[in-house]
Amino acid sequence: MIDKPIDYVSRKAIELRPLDFLKFFPEFQNLSAEELKQVKVLDANRTLETYLKRETDSLTLILETTLNHLRDTTFHIEVQTDYDDTIDERILVYGVLIKHKTKKPKVKTLLINLSPEPKCQLLGKQDFGSIKIEYEVINLWEQSYEKVKRHHLTGLLPFTPYLKGAGKAEIREASEILKAEISDSHEQAEMLFLLAILAGRKYNTAGFQLLSPTTIMNIESLRDDPTAKQLIELLFPDKLAATRADGKAEGIAEATENFIRRFGNTLSAEQIKQLKDETG
Repeated sequence: MIDKPIDYVSRKAIELRPLDFLKFFPEFQNLSAEELKQVKVLDANRTLETYLKRETDSLTLILETTLNHLRDTTFHIEVQTDYDDTIDERILVYGVLIKHKTKKPKVKTLLINLSPEPKCQLLGKQDFGSIKIEYEVINLWEQSYEKVKRHHLTGLLPFTPYLKGAGKAEIREASEILKAEISDSHEQAEMLFLLAILAGRKYNTAGFQLLSPTTIMNIESLRDDPTAKQLIELLFPDKLAATRADGKAEGIAEATENFIRRFGNTLSAEQIKQLKDETG
């Protein structure tokens, strides 16, 4: 089942590789390699949180480009994990707020939909009478893993567990591709980390165990990242056992509670219970 915690991974993946997601907009689909080099994402931010005073499932991409048909447009990506009959109204309101904040004449929206609910087939446009809206919709579960791989859409590889035609073998392969194609060690580790989270949720197990063994050392570089440290301890449970065996159990309970408070919605209830049981 797709649920709210995947929003966390979705936003992070977009932040790391925004161009891979911008390619779903019609304005980008016919750009040449040389033209793509003329597009720079200055910022992938959460503009709407300024207005709504809460966390949102979207990112506003601010571009710098010499391409005339892109210069006046702000590109907004919204993640939807469940069908919501208010989404059209919200996209309308979001567009107005983003336009006001960015001062750009146009706002284009892409809805990344993770719900197979049949009603989602109706998404993409709405007629409110004097106001009409249209936006792009990508059903992630309809996207082929082979196509993502063939077009080198690296930013989508963390979603391999939920892509069409992907299973455990493809998750392992995706981790090897991330290692091979991303040269920056920290970005590489973060992408593998996101893949491990979604793989763990799909199969209700420690996600790192589904990745290629050759990628584990890369993930270890995230141990210095305070945001990721407790997640790694949970998703790679033998690390907790090793910590206790070394006589370093002091502070684990406190770290566990901090983790659950900050990232509890990233894992299933069963995994959280397992963590509590293991750490006492």
